[in-house]
Amino acid sequence: MPCATSATEVKDLPWTDVLISETLGNYALEENIIESIEHAKRFLKPGGVIIPGKIRQFVCPVISNRIQKEIDVWDAGFDLHFDEAREISLHNMYVKTLKKEDLLETKDAIRQWDVVDFSKKNESVREGKQVWKAERGMTVHGLALWWEAELVPGVTLST
Repeated sequence: MPCATSATEVKDLPWTDVLISETLGNYALEENIIESIEHAKRFLKPGGVIIPGKIRQFVCPVISNRIQKEIDVWDAGFDLHFDEAREISLHNMYVKTLKKEDLLETKDAIRQWDVVDFSKKNESVREGKQVWKAERGMTVHGLALWWEAELVPGVTLST
């Protein structure tokens, strides 16, 4: 018997009380969690529970150059030039552990920039906009992104 490999391929399942999706990656939406849950909802009984119930994504400017120094390894010497590789690596996304002092520390520096509530209909195309006003001259070396998944009310998983 063939095995379904995704929620979109599943047919004729009985209705269920609980829908659980473990499709959270380093970045909350990278493993098509929205599409998977939206497809699987057709098997959920009215009033059924979806786990996770919500995903919140946060963003904050990185003002320390500590992480950039770890990534910027392209000065090879010997009259070799890796300008294009350096440019790509400095504009890429990385999974790194940040310290509090790496982040902008103003009252409203940490911003929630997206919320996915699985009790509602969700689109996979997302957009968000955030603006920070600098109180003093500074260099922003990147943006830190992280997420919190509310599994059920009162139980949260976070990166």
